[in-house]
Amino acid sequence: GDVKLDLSGCTKVTDMFKSTAFVELPALDVSKAADLNTMFAFSSSLKKVGTLKLGTNQTFVNTFQKCSSLKEISFSGEISRSIDFSACPLTPESMINIIMHLAFYKDTENQYKYTVKFSESCWEAMENSDYDVTEYNGSVACWQDYCAYNGWNT
Repeated sequence: GDVKLDLSGCTKVTDMFKSTAFVELPALDVSKAADLNTMFAFSSSLKKVGTLKLGTNQTFVNTFQKCSSLKEISFSGEISRSIDFSACPLTPESMINIIMHLAFYKDTENQYKYTVKFSESCWEAMENSDYDVTEYNGSVACWQDYCAYNGWNT
């Protein structure tokens, strides 16, 4: 059957899956954790993570560092701090999910305070995907501009 991990009461998930050999992880409720720092770092075999249920104001320092196989991940809740996926060969489906869960910081004190990072090849794949940025925001020409419009550095 499906594996379930109940992390809904965990306040500390730092290093929880760091340097592990997992290929796939189920949906995880990490909403009570203060941060997700290095949670999956150096897990180079990890290809898929189910939906991560986020809390508020969580940090993501090196959460996905060297996750060089991670293609699929999704989020529920709001990504409100810098997050780096530059080591991950994410699918456009995963990228659109991430982008749609970034906090909206346009014209706020947090505008351009935080960064979302994807590899250049992921940005290119996103631009060549079926996800037409103009359907989400008619005033921008590419997905990096979409993130900037919403107050994020890329």
